[in-house]
Amino acid sequence: MSSTSTSISVLSQGSGVAASAAADMTDLESITHMLQWVVPFASPPAVEQLGRALWGLGSLTLVLALTTVLHQPAAGPVFAHYKAAYYTVLAFVLFVAVPVELGIAFCLPRCSHGRRIHHFARVLVPCAYLLLLVVISVGGFVPFKL
Repeated sequence: MSSTSTSISVLSQGSGVAASAAADMTDLESITHMLQWVVPFASPPAVEQLGRALWGLGSLTLVLALTTVLHQPAAGPVFAHYKAAYYTVLAFVLFVAVPVELGIAFCLPRCSHGRRIHHFARVLVPCAYLLLLVVISVGGFVPFKL
């Protein structure tokens, strides 16, 4: 008997809700399975599509972060008194996050046999969107006021 069925049988002795929740979690083991559960006819994105998405998001984030660095921190309760935090966030974006995005976007089409890099790229795309929103919020929409 596997550990999953053992945990389900142990949980089913307590309450039916816990047994149902544990059974549901075993069905949805990965992000791909969850996506197919929500949208059954959806397929994972192609390598070229992932590369283009990462390249576009990384380039836009780079341009917005560089534009934001050239301006003073936005007036507000967070960055008005802590300018070091403002520049630390932007330095992390410029020197760590954007190079990782652009590097993965550059290497993705060349690594056709690498399953790990494809999985990492699929996870990185939502993070790239979040990073773009962080840069926009840290800058206080400065690039859009030009």
